[in-house]
Amino acid sequence: MKVFNPLSYITFFIFLTFSYSLLAATPKHQHDSDSILAPSMGLHGMLLFGNESALFASHLPMFHTPHNAQVIVQLSFNQKHIQQQMITQMAQEHSDSVWTIVPQHFDLARLSPTAKHAIDELTVDVFEGHFERGGHLRWAKKKIKLEKVLVFSPLSLTEVEDTRSTTHYFTVNNSASDRTQFLVKKLTHRPDADHILKLTGVKQALSEYYQFPLKNHLYTEVQQIQSQFKNNETTKVSQIYLELNELQ
Repeated sequence: MKVFNPLSYITFFIFLTFSYSLLAATPKHQHDSDSILAPSMGLHGMLLFGNESALFASHLPMFHTPHNAQVIVQLSFNQKHIQQQMITQMAQEHSDSVWTIVPQHFDLARLSPTAKHAIDELTVDVFEGHFERGGHLRWAKKKIKLEKVLVFSPLSLTEVEDTRSTTHYFTVNNSASDRTQFLVKKLTHRPDADHILKLTGVKQALSEYYQFPLKNHLYTEVQQIQSQFKNNETTKVSQIYLELNELQ
């Protein structure tokens, strides 16, 4: 005949209570960063550029978390007067000055087209110049709408043997008829170059991608790209951004 042992029941009750407490403390929705970018919460500065019809922003990437992604979006400011001022500034043919925006902390992976919880709005500070290199704050905490994600490409953190013989640039525009369009270097692996160029006076439809032989640098120089458009004499190529140090 078994003898009733109250201590065993008390022990079992404590075990159940502790187990339930652990379950209750676990979030119902574990944070998965919606892509291979994990973790990707952070302060994600972006280069702001544009033309006569649209504004774009390119995430300032690095080959370490949480910044290991090449991301380009088309955006608009909620406040119309800021939108118009920036369009006017960017539309100036000889304006190659740097502008940057700094969104409040957010998960970069939520800009992925496959994100489960995608976002379409950010609150940003707007700087004339580079926000980390003496740029001047022009507007603080302004809302922007993310009209379209043009590029979302996670960057591998694995070091590989460098066998590159060409560089690839893709075209960024609002429409194929834009007189001002942009070429952005496709990033591959470290080391690399974040390189953005402006094409003004465009009169003919551009290709979606351009490929150039890799020569002395990690990027293609303006003169070499200009020669690509020798049959379109009105098209002028100028550099608006080049970053090497952050991509070593």
